[in-house]
Amino acid sequence: MERKKPYTYRIPETLKGKVYEQIGKLLDVDAGLIEESYSDTAHPVVCIYKKYGSVRLCVDYRTLNAVRKPDDFPMKNAVDLMYNIGKANIITTLDLLKGYWAIPMDEQRKDYTSLKLTEPITGLMFYLLCSKMPQ
Repeated sequence: MERKKPYTYRIPETLKGKVYEQIGKLLDVDAGLIEESYSDTAHPVVCIYKKYGSVRLCVDYRTLNAVRKPDDFPMKNAVDLMYNIGKANIITTLDLLKGYWAIPMDEQRKDYTSLKLTEPITGLMFYLLCSKMPQ
């Protein structure tokens, strides 16, 4: 992937407190979800409003997705899934909230998943590196 100067999206002033609070929780050593990084490649953070007023942090990985190799396994379509469910005696659902954080990321690939914020946190500019697979 070609190394380009990281760009950022402006975080609205009204959301900065919520954004940096979430980043602080993710940086917490006990959580171990993200870590400080100084990668040459970084992707901008996008704030999305959730249904009840909270904010979801997303990372714009379009430049990474444009050069990555597609997954080799096919996804089932909805008709096949409904056909299989129709034969079941018992059906259950599991809410795996933030389950994607449990998927380990290859150390050699972490450099490509860095994200960049517009302003420093506690006086330093952080490039945050997802240590577990992002959404």
